[in-house]
Amino acid sequence: MLVTQGGRFSGWALAVLGGRPVFFYRDNDRDTALVRVAGASSLAPGRHKVAISFTVDGPGFGKGGALALSVDGTPAGSGRMEHTVPFEFSEEATIGHDAGTPLTGDYRLPFAFNGTIDNVSFDLGPVQPMAARPH
Repeated sequence: MLVTQGGRFSGWALAVLGGRPVFFYRDNDRDTALVRVAGASSLAPGRHKVAISFTVDGPGFGKGGALALSVDGTPAGSGRMEHTVPFEFSEEATIGHDAGTPLTGDYRLPFAFNGTIDNVSFDLGPVQPMAARPH
C-alpha cells in the first residue's frame, strides 16, 4: 500500500499489486461500487513517481469524473467514477500500509509497502467557494 484512506464501506487507495500500480475507489460496500484503474505493466526496479489525477465533472457534492494513472509522468491507465462519496471517510488515512479494513479482496491485512516512500503529496487544485446555504 502506498497511501489509502477509508476501507470496505468507502475509501480510496493507491497501491502496488503484483508489481503494477493500482488505484481503487469505493463509494459504498457493494462490490459494484469498486472502481479500479491499473497500470498495464509492472514497475521496473528503482525509483518511480506514481500519480493519480481526478478531473471532476463539475461543482457540487458527489460528482463523478475521469481518473488518470501515471508512472514517471507517462500515462499508465485511466477510468471513470460515476460519483464520489459526498461526506467524510470513516477510516483514517495511512501511508505505506493499510491499517483499517481492506477496500477490496485483492489484498489481506496487514498490507505494507516494502520499499521506500520519499514523498506523498496532494494537489487539490483551485478551491471553489461553496454557495451559502440557508440554515
